[in-house]
Amino acid sequence: MAILTFNDFINEDLDDSPKRSPKVAAGIAAIWDNKILLIHPTGSSWQKGTCGIPKGGIEPGEDTMEAAIREFREEAGIDVSPEMLDSEPHKVIFYNKKMKETGHMIYYVCKINDLSELGLSSERLPKDKLQLEEVDWGKFVSAKEAYPIMNRAQLIILDRHLSLDK
Repeated sequence: MAILTFNDFINEDLDDSPKRSPKVAAGIAAIWDNKILLIHPTGSSWQKGTCGIPKGGIEPGEDTMEAAIREFREEAGIDVSPEMLDSEPHKVIFYNKKMKETGHMIYYVCKINDLSELGLSSERLPKDKLQLEEVDWGKFVSAKEAYPIMNRAQLIILDRHLSLDK
C-alpha cells in the first residue's frame, strides 16, 4: 500500500470519486390567471429564493405523474387528477456551483380557469390544507412577485408558462 503525501491529496481528481446518482423530483406547476402556485418550505428563510412549485421525490413503483400528483396533494393539500394535467411533462435541470448537473425535476402543468377547480376560494392556500411539517405558505403569485422569492433553479418555469406583460 502506497503512502500518500499532502500533495497527493491536493492534486487528487475529485471526478474519480464514486458518482452519486442524480436527484430526481416530480412536481406540478399550477397556473391560474397568469399566476403560478408557489409554496414556501417550513423554517426556510424569506431572504433568499426558497419558494417553488410543489414537488418531491419519486417513490419506488411510482411514475413521474403519480409522484407529482401525490406531492401536490401532500404539500398543498389539493387533489388533482391526471386529466387536469398537460400530458407532456417538462424538465428542469439542477446544477451545482461548478455547473455540473446534480439532478432534475419533471413537472406537469395544471392550467385552471377558476380556483374552484382546485377546491379553492382564494389565491392563498388555507393553512389547514398545508403539510405544515414541510410547507408553511402557499399562494398564486404573478411572475413579477415570483422572481425574487422563487428558487433560482425553477425560474425557467416562469419564463416558459407566464407572461410578464400582465
